[in-house]
Amino acid sequence: MVSPVKHRAHALGVVEQAARTARHDVAVEVLWPANAFCGVRWGVDQWDEAVAGTARAYDALAGGNAAVTLVSALLGDAPSSVVEFAELGAVNAWTSVGSEVLWRHGEGFTQEALDATLLRRPELTVCEHPLAVELAVTIPRPCWVGIYVSSQRGSLHHLDPRAITSLLGQVVR
Repeated sequence: MVSPVKHRAHALGVVEQAARTARHDVAVEVLWPANAFCGVRWGVDQWDEAVAGTARAYDALAGGNAAVTLVSALLGDAPSSVVEFAELGAVNAWTSVGSEVLWRHGEGFTQEALDATLLRRPELTVCEHPLAVELAVTIPRPCWVGIYVSSQRGSLHHLDPRAITSLLGQVVR
């Protein structure tokens, strides 16, 4: 097991690398291949908090903890229990492929709206990257948990709309 001191040194390196290209903020994501990911965003002026959160995430990973624990470790606090929005995007290509908000807190979620979104954005149904739904909150700071909703066939990932409906059915009240 790696010591917390080594985790802090590794976290410092990760945050320094992310900050080199950052303009307004630094985001750190923890990934589980073909499963899920979580992340937190800090302002570039919150360097120490980003390093501390990343070090806590390494500690949590060493303990084999789940996504919610990792988000709390990154944040240094528990995230809000109210999911503010859900969006669909391509893993490691969120910006280049683009994402679509599927639902916002206070709104309903319908199969018709999902179908219309997928018709309008076919690149989010079959893609070279895995597809995921991010469930996001902004309190105490922007953070998210992403759940993969596609399966790979050959070199392409195919969206499973039933996975989205099932996931959002658990979130939307």
